[in-house]
Amino acid sequence: MQAATKALKHPDLGRPEKYELHLNLSSIAKNPKAKESLLIGAYAADPTRREALGLLVCNCLDYGRNVDALAFARQMMATVKPQDESWNDRHAAYEWLGVDIYTQALRANGYFDEAEELRRGVLRNGGGATITLLHATRGRP
Repeated sequence: MQAATKALKHPDLGRPEKYELHLNLSSIAKNPKAKESLLIGAYAADPTRREALGLLVCNCLDYGRNVDALAFARQMMATVKPQDESWNDRHAAYEWLGVDIYTQALRANGYFDEAEELRRGVLRNGGGATITLLHATRGRP
């Protein structure tokens, strides 16, 4: 934690590295307010990315701050995937995971119909629901 905090003060630290350090520090923070502060620091380091916003949504939901969670979720969904890829991009945040986090915030605030429509849209875009039955037969006559 001390090394990460020291690295964040380095003037030549790259944007992706600064973002990643904030995310990593937030993952070990015990206090919800400290975690939120670090996630906001990540967002400030790179406001073109969704990951910190998604984690802010989850943090708010964990502590019953549903209205705040929905506000962060709406901002997350308004953030489009950056044109310039980075080594630490988490692509799922712009795909199914981002929608899943958003639907959780919607449900927590009573917007069940909107959440269900988004969930169904993800299934449609993925080619529809698939059911696979697996019957274990390895090593059996």
